[in-house]
Amino acid sequence: MSFGKGTRGALGLGDDVTMQDMPRAVGVIGKANGHPVSAISCSTEHSAAVTGRGQVYVWGYGKYGRLGLGDERNHFKPAHMSTMSGNPVVSVKCGELFTALLTTHGDCYTTGVVGTSAAGYALNPGTYLVPRPVEHLVGVKVASIGAGVTHMAAAITPNEVFVWGHTHELDNLAGGSKDEPESAEMLVECLKCGSDANIVSVDCGSGHTMAMSSNGRVWCWGSGKLGQLGSGNYMDTVTPGMVQPFEDRQVAVAIAAGGNATCALTCKGYGNEWDTGKDIGAAAVAAAAAAAAADNDIN
Repeated sequence: MSFGKGTRGALGLGDDVTMQDMPRAVGVIGKANGHPVSAISCSTEHSAAVTGRGQVYVWGYGKYGRLGLGDERNHFKPAHMSTMSGNPVVSVKCGELFTALLTTHGDCYTTGVVGTSAAGYALNPGTYLVPRPVEHLVGVKVASIGAGVTHMAAAITPNEVFVWGHTHELDNLAGGSKDEPESAEMLVECLKCGSDANIVSVDCGSGHTMAMSSNGRVWCWGSGKLGQLGSGNYMDTVTPGMVQPFEDRQVAVAIAAGGNATCALTCKGYGNEWDTGKDIGAAAVAAAAAAAAADNDIN
């Protein structure tokens, strides 16, 4: 289902729908085709879904190759990303001008423009129109990916986190670099989750990044001016800081970062969120969806 503003096809409801105030079924993805949808993601002007068979469907604004279909056309209904055929996908994340994909083998792909790579796009746009592996992550197993507006993160087994791109708020604040992702991964070395735990999930907001370990600990860093780091203050930081223990000894089982909000779903099912209130709804829905058993569909 989709609803809201459908600029350039972001809702996937056809070229005649630019605004939708009630949930409405999207295309024919889902159980009608025998392919239940297991993951979804959306950005300002494009959206994506992954089926249980690892197929990816995208729709919306095609500029810069963010849809990964080999061209820059807008798609007003879901289109199969055939460029990933043979590489089953388990997770998809939509940034502002790009889409990030994680395969069943732990490989990370991006399509479109991440960070300041628009300069490279201008020189050779064809290389940005289809998914391509992140060069410095080839050969390592990626456990989780997160996409912000113009930066992204990847968790590498057991407890390494790479971040690249840049943020709108403050350059490098999310822990990455302005350069191309192929040469800009920055290892966040201070995530100490203990010998009995691994980093299992990462996510990105507009100007902050977060990570979660297998023992339910959460770290945040980046822009904190709206309280989105959960640190008890409104200060920015380039160093990952552990969010203080939740109430009643609860531990996190899922995390999600909205534009200027952060949310954690705890093992008892209670949501803990911190921000100015603007993005709590979107972040809470994303966290709940990430933790739910993936047998949902969009048809």
